[in-house]
Amino acid sequence: MVLDEEASPSAPARPRRRRLAVALAGLAALVAVVAATGGLADVPDDTRPAYALGETFDNGLYRITVESVEITRDDPLTPNQGEDLSVVATVQLLYSGDEPAGRPEDWLRPLDLGADLLPRSLIAVRDGAVAPPVQPGLPLDVFYIWDLPEGSTAAAGDPVRLGIYERYLDAANPIDGGTTRPALVAVVEPS
Repeated sequence: MVLDEEASPSAPARPRRRRLAVALAGLAALVAVVAATGGLADVPDDTRPAYALGETFDNGLYRITVESVEITRDDPLTPNQGEDLSVVATVQLLYSGDEPAGRPEDWLRPLDLGADLLPRSLIAVRDGAVAPPVQPGLPLDVFYIWDLPEGSTAAAGDPVRLGIYERYLDAANPIDGGTTRPALVAVVEPS
């Protein structure tokens, strides 16, 4: 009995190749549809909720009320004026977790100033404590203070938009309980 060597081995491979080609084409079509509807794009700032000064952002875990924000040379804790400009925000924080809040300095950042700034200081208004713990259920009034980056064109009195950020648990992080980078979820607009 003579076997057709060319027909036998390739016969089972053809249906597998066709299935693979159909599956890849379907996956490519799905990615194209998701991309066409904007599913892979970042959410632009203008679609995030906007809050005015004095309004409260509440995500169920913490509440942030920005009372004021300004670019100034004034130090909020002393009557002295400094040489460099800073962004100073007066904010009330309220946390509803079971333990003191971690990383409240990540909750707010100035937008549109040319840098992804972390605050130089987070200071309690009541007693001047630096980086005070945000205890569950106790409102805490604080000053967030950010130094403007070198070369900034911002001037004293210019309006400042603040971004409100959240972190999420990151299952892919090798550190147990690791979180993602801060994600912008809302914007505080100056009045």
